Amino acid sequence: MIIYGKEIADIVYKKLIPQINLLKKRGIISTLAIILVGNNPQSFSYVKAKKRAGERIGINVVVNHINNATTLNRLKQIVDKYNNDKSFHGVIIQLPVEGVDSKKAASLVVSRKDVDAFTKKTIFAPPITQSVMAILKYIHKNHVKTSIFLTWLKSQQIAVIGKGFTAGEPIFNQIFKINKKVKRIDHNTKNPDLLIKSSDIVISCAGSKNIVNSKNCKRGAILIGVGLHREDGVLKSDYNPDDIEDIAGYYTPTPKGVGPINVAYLLKNVVLSAGLLN
Repeated sequence: MIIYGKEIADIVYKKLIPQINLLKKRGIISTLAIILVGNNPQSFSYVKAKKRAGERIGINVVVNHINNATTLNRLKQIVDKYNNDKSFHGVIIQLPVEGVDSKKAASLVVSRKDVDAFTKKTIFAPPITQSVMAILKYIHKNHVKTSIFLTWLKSQQIAVIGKGFTAGEPIFNQIFKINKKVKRIDHNTKNPDLLIKSSDIVISCAGSKNIVNSKNCKRGAILIGVGLHREDGVLKSDYNPDDIEDIAGYYTPTPKGVGPINVAYLLKNVVLSAGLLN
């Protein structure tokens, strides 16, 4: 069964819009700054989705597009302008940035405005971990119905593929708080196919082709595709839906899977910041 992100994202927005309107009555317009460097088509697509979603629910999204490559020092000058401007409640740097280490770039955003939650001192829950948990809660509520959510999640064999700081690492850390048996799989893992095959839930953040496939997917498993790669100009997940659709119990597609939910929780953090900073 395909789990589309729009339905889950709309649940987030339904709860968020009254908060946005309440802030507006106080004269506060929730505002997000996005710094986009270069002309990566994938980055353009992500930024467009964030701006469109923000405008739809009443959040002001300002995009600062720098046409060419930059340095860390120059990027810091730009980021600090928004860090120090009280009218901006969230600041994100669309990663990757050509010629600049992604982790160092993300660290330029002050913790109180780090709505992507990429830094250790951030006061916000990472949108990607909120998205994964929302998907799992949605599946449990609508299709499992046999136990309390946390009890069910603790009983599952779970694998997180990838350990990048933007997705794999925070997702693993979040799941580990609930289920100590969660497995972390990366390029150094021995026999990864066996670990994937034994997992009831696989959260794949690798960004590589066919990491999960019909041969290593457990029948009835839940597949959440976070990682993305480009094939012939098209964004693809870590698994081919045509390959796993008859084996997986539930899976998120690409596009229209995790992405819309991640945007929703990013904007939720912006609204939360607007309330905290004013």
